[in-house]
Amino acid sequence: NCVIEGSEVIEQMGLDSRFDFEASSEMRWTTHHHDHQQASVSMEGSLKVWCEKLPPFQLMPTRVLQSTSNLVLKAAVKTISKMFMNNLMADYERWVIHSLLLSSFIFIYFSFVCLFRLFVSD
Repeated sequence: NCVIEGSEVIEQMGLDSRFDFEASSEMRWTTHHHDHQQASVSMEGSLKVWCEKLPPFQLMPTRVLQSTSNLVLKAAVKTISKMFMNNLMADYERWVIHSLLLSSFIFIYFSFVCLFRLFVSD
């Protein structure tokens, strides 16, 4: 359920029952065939919105409302998608760095243990 909150006027309009939307997104991870070290992530999505034409918007032609709304929603989805992908990339970079540090620590630890055993056994 979508809840629309705002001023008292907005609350009295009962927009919750006059508005509905459906959103979907799909992410794809693609490994490049020529170089398995590189990959790309892409995302596609759709957003469908339904709402009643409320005053004063009833006076405007439907096509004008649709085209204006589509422009606003497209810009909003693009901005949100870009932020999401940037955050995803930052999370991935942190994960890689953490994994490399952990691998390095494990390598150093086991190297030290092996050297210690060689030193102690002699």
